[in-house]
Amino acid sequence: MKKILIFGDSHSVIWGKSPFASNIEVFSLGPALAFNLIQEQPDTRSKWFDLIKIKNGGLAKSGKQIFKILSKNQSLKDCAVMLCFGEIDIRTQIVKRAIKNHTNIEYEANKISEKLVLFAKTIYENFGLISFVWEPIATMSSGIDNFNGSYPTVGSELERNYATRIVSAGLREKSNKLLELGFPIYSFGICEKLSPNYLTDAAFYEDGVHLNYIGLDLAVTSFNKLCEKHNLSDFKNFFGYTLLSDKSKKVDYTAKARVTLRPIMMNLPS
Repeated sequence: MKKILIFGDSHSVIWGKSPFASNIEVFSLGPALAFNLIQEQPDTRSKWFDLIKIKNGGLAKSGKQIFKILSKNQSLKDCAVMLCFGEIDIRTQIVKRAIKNHTNIEYEANKISEKLVLFAKTIYENFGLISFVWEPIATMSSGIDNFNGSYPTVGSELERNYATRIVSAGLREKSNKLLELGFPIYSFGICEKLSPNYLTDAAFYEDGVHLNYIGLDLAVTSFNKLCEKHNLSDFKNFFGYTLLSDKSKKVDYTAKARVTLRPIMMNLPS
């Protein structure tokens, strides 16, 4: 049986809940940033996907954590990886970096998609694993009924959802380019469905930030369509459960984006 190893921030948690647990293993890294997967790379313009090969020394904090886990795993043969990063970068960092660096939202959002896809490429180069990149979900609504003060935000809801769509589009474009070069990297997401007119629909959220099972059902459908499109028979209908039949079920996002489903060694070498 195929298995998916899921790495990410707290948005990875829902994928590890029943009924998926038998062939899913989630490694939640807490409030981890996509920005911290790999170190800053030189600006190689349109040739980035061809010129850059990240070595272990080019990994940043979260990337080192993931590589350490993969290196210790003795049964990777039938595994694929799913990466769930970027929502925190968008909610707290992109607008701030655009102001600080005198750039713009598009530039900073593209840096996030580039880092995610380059890291997926690095996983394949080092471990030979397929990577699925789950695109960031729509950002928290600024509406008074849905705002959750436990999670910081920078920028307006419209700016953050615009950044989310730029990241998602960048992930699809870059993963498709790498796929043409023989790298099995696939991107899927639902941000447009979650935020019509760039305003987040709270009906799909558990706590204003994380998806509920209705929202996850959209993500599962997107994943299945991706597998069908690319003829990934080993993973098609991998998540075959109809979540909409269980609308009332709550998702336990304990410890506010600091859930760890499996202990991770934090004292990694620099």
